[in-house]
Amino acid sequence: MLKKALIANSVFSLVSGLALAALPQVFADLMGISPTWLVRLVGVGVFLFGLDVGWTATRPTLSRVRATLVCLMDASWVAGSAVLLVIWGSVLSGAGQVIVAAVAVAVGSFMVAQLIGLRREVMA
Repeated sequence: MLKKALIANSVFSLVSGLALAALPQVFADLMGISPTWLVRLVGVGVFLFGLDVGWTATRPTLSRVRATLVCLMDASWVAGSAVLLVIWGSVLSGAGQVIVAAVAVAVGSFMVAQLIGLRREVMA
C-alpha cells in the first residue's frame, strides 16, 4: 500500500507541477494570484517534489525514513494551505480558494494512505 500511495502522490505532483510551471498565467488568472512567476516557482517546486517521491517509491527497498519525510512534507503542505486560506484567502478568487482546498484534501489523502502503509509495514 505504501508504494502505491507514494506513486500516486508522485504522479499527482508531477502532473500538477508541470501544469503550473508550463501555464503559470492561466493558473494565476484563474486563482487571482499575482505575480505569475510565483505560480511557476511553486510549479517547479512541486514537480521536483514529485520526482523525489517517485524516486523514493521505485527503490527496490522502500526507505521508512524517506517515506516519513514525504508524509511530513505533505502535512506541511496541508497546514500551509489552511494558513493561506484563513489568512490570505480573501486575496484569492473563489476558484483559487476551491483549488487550494481541493489540492490540500488530495495531498492529505496521500499522506493518510502513506501513513497507513507505513503502519502496516511495521505490523507485518
